[in-house]
Amino acid sequence: MVCLSFFTKNRTLIGSFKGVDWYLILMLIVLSGIGLIYLFSATRNMSNFTMLFSKQLFAVFFGFFCMFLFSKLDYLSYFLFAKYLYWLGIGLLLFVLIFGVSVRGAKSWLSVGIFSFQPAEFARFATIMMFCVFLEKNNRFRQTLTNFFYALLWMFPSLVLILMQPDFGAVLAFFPVLFGVLYVIGVRKTYLFATFFLIFLTGFIPFYKTWCMLYFQECLPYLNFWFLLLCFSLTAGLIYFAFKKIFSRVNLVIFIYIFFVGLVALGLGQLTDTFLKDYQRNRIMVFLNPEIDKLGAGYNVIQSKIAVGSGGAFGKGIQEGTQSQLGFLPERHTDFIFSVIAEEGGFLVAGIVLILFLAICFRMFKIALTARDRFGSTLSTAFLIMFAFFVILNIGFVLGLLPVTGVPLPFVSYGGSSFVMNSIIIGIMLNIYSKRHAN
Repeated sequence: MVCLSFFTKNRTLIGSFKGVDWYLILMLIVLSGIGLIYLFSATRNMSNFTMLFSKQLFAVFFGFFCMFLFSKLDYLSYFLFAKYLYWLGIGLLLFVLIFGVSVRGAKSWLSVGIFSFQPAEFARFATIMMFCVFLEKNNRFRQTLTNFFYALLWMFPSLVLILMQPDFGAVLAFFPVLFGVLYVIGVRKTYLFATFFLIFLTGFIPFYKTWCMLYFQECLPYLNFWFLLLCFSLTAGLIYFAFKKIFSRVNLVIFIYIFFVGLVALGLGQLTDTFLKDYQRNRIMVFLNPEIDKLGAGYNVIQSKIAVGSGGAFGKGIQEGTQSQLGFLPERHTDFIFSVIAEEGGFLVAGIVLILFLAICFRMFKIALTARDRFGSTLSTAFLIMFAFFVILNIGFVLGLLPVTGVPLPFVSYGGSSFVMNSIIIGIMLNIYSKRHAN
């Protein structure tokens, strides 16, 4: 009778947990627990260990509280205040450029007492949210070139302001989200190709210039904007006339559109190269040739690869890793936490972490697939791509397969801003999942 009475009085509480994706929550708890264990190991010998671990522990509890809170907020309500979140994010990015704290050459942090946070984390979330809301409100953007450009413009202010910090890791996340979302919702292939062309050319210019600095320095005087513009114009003209010769009809309007996108990409590429700091360019050089600066820019990657390789099948044990515990591995609690996991936990624990990430991505994909409307599916797809991109990027540079960008490993690396924002994103996806059968 007592049990029946308790169930009757608390059926509202019990009902509030109906439809929750417990598999996703359980995997995140396990992943966060592994992160805390190896964060403890990585920071135990640091002088500020107590503060670092306490702040991360607080971030974990606060993050899961935010996850629960946002899982109860109807995701359709973002239609009402997405624009306000967007402009708040832009305001914070402007504020950090004036009053922000520089860390490792990037003015991307705001400090409030003992706590600090990165406005770029919130601005990225708000921009992607606004982008998805705009796409849902404008159903004709797939056919109308004006609306398509307008959709892209929502991302432009955030991209420029984050680039001015500069925080290239945060900037990079926009591009796969943009391209992936546009592909999933079925834009015209011409628009999709132009978007890919814009992304590729924007990133290619600073990468190519850095490659020339490394191997062909005599070419550098010619790699200015006007020379690149001349080469691009001549190449585009030759391609146009070649296509016109092969095919009887070539759409001149589409060609002009793609040419205009190329001009924008050239400008953005030059802007990106201008704001590229020396240490960031050195990271690209190290990616191209890790042996070029073993004790400088290449030191982190070399030590990371040694740590990962020395872990073996079962690892050296908690607090027994030589690279991490003896201080050979810099940034071991943030960017290179996966190196610590691989060294001290071995292939076994590193493999478990990778399986957890894969399973989380699969659950997020299922949420996007089963969402009750296009907005829920689009939003879930954007968050899935961003989450997967950060995982691939972090583990990629830890293994020396990608340039070091300073991107944290979600739910594992030290960093309250990243943990809380990722928790909010998961909370929104949990809400989308819980309403998949709603009318």
